[in-house]
Amino acid sequence: MNYKIAVLGGGVSGTVLSKEISSRTSCIVDLYERSKSLGGLNKSIRIEKMIFDIGPFIFWEPFELFETFPSLKNHFIPVDLKIMSITPGGKYDKYPVSILGYLKNNGIFVFVLSVVDLMFSKIKYRKKETVSSYIKFYTGNIIYEKSGLKYYVERFYGLKDDDISLSFAQQRLNMIKDYSPFRYLKKIFRTITSKKDNRSAIVRSKEGFSVVYERIGDELKKLGVKVRLNADTTKINKTECGKFKITANGKERYYDHVISTIPIPSMISLIGGGDDLRLRTLKLLTLFYTGDIKQNASIIYNHTEKGMWKRITVYSKFYGTKDNLDYLSVGITFEKLSDNLISKARNDFEKHIEELSLFNDTPVFLGSVITDDAYPLFKKDMEDDIEECRNKLTSFGVDIVGRQGNFEYLFTSNAAVKAKELAENIIRDINKK
Repeated sequence: MNYKIAVLGGGVSGTVLSKEISSRTSCIVDLYERSKSLGGLNKSIRIEKMIFDIGPFIFWEPFELFETFPSLKNHFIPVDLKIMSITPGGKYDKYPVSILGYLKNNGIFVFVLSVVDLMFSKIKYRKKETVSSYIKFYTGNIIYEKSGLKYYVERFYGLKDDDISLSFAQQRLNMIKDYSPFRYLKKIFRTITSKKDNRSAIVRSKEGFSVVYERIGDELKKLGVKVRLNADTTKINKTECGKFKITANGKERYYDHVISTIPIPSMISLIGGGDDLRLRTLKLLTLFYTGDIKQNASIIYNHTEKGMWKRITVYSKFYGTKDNLDYLSVGITFEKLSDNLISKARNDFEKHIEELSLFNDTPVFLGSVITDDAYPLFKKDMEDDIEECRNKLTSFGVDIVGRQGNFEYLFTSNAAVKAKELAENIIRDINKK
């Protein structure tokens, strides 16, 4: 059967789909990726013999991506993960907050008051109609403020908490939902004994994500997948006989089925639906530094009221120091590119960490990268708009999946699972033909 399938986007979702379909059917699969390499947001940057990522890609075993690509296990290593947050008072705690840390940072009176407030919050915010009430139902108002969760949520999306769609809370903050009123103190603050998570944390190997996705690309090619890198896709039409015509790099190719994992606004534009500006995405600015950081933490979250930056990832805690110095990245999310953004972000970060005395010396700036479409932007009351845009694509006959493809917040593992589920449905339909 010469059934041809086009998969748009070479990140986790696109590569999993391509592997599952090509290995289990006789279909011809073409994978379109606009950049020069596969990987999507799983991207590593090499600077002065140091390898950074554009984010803190921490995975947990069992890692769903290994189900599709078992050979990748050799390209990931176990790590002893230590995640901390900087509180509004400039003190440190286990992320997101711990019993002993909260007690130490706020005192016994505030601690007792917070417990009482939590019990009242179960009644006051039981309807969970907004992002703030959703979180306060599980944390209480006082803990929400004093732990800095409020400031982190607002910094992450550049919006006031109640201007964020509740869908965001139900996806990005889904872990809070797991804490019942009776287990709250044990789970949201973690246990007094600070027991470690039974799952094993893993990160990509020292060589970076490029090696991981080179292996994936090799596997796909051996299965007959045509991996089309640097693919400048400009248009997708539907022919009279029901086939899809994809125009990329000036060439037209025809397919029986199209699957999109690329941002919904981009896909709508390709099918001639216009630039749908109602759906927005956040960009990610990543700054790269080397220096001598004081805290023995792998990841540090900014829960203070100050600073544009949201998170520091210290790669030297996983891979060893370079010339006895740490090397790290700083993540900053924003919606629109402004003049002198990088210099402003640098000055803001460097001034803030000096106030916090986070480093033993002044860290050295090495460079930066801006990543478009890093996160879906969930604004309040946009659920109907999101669904309308999804329907435009599905009505056109395109399957959509992934963080950007289906406009939903997904961790890498979840993206692999969703892609595999879609592949199962497609394979089932093909077998019926």
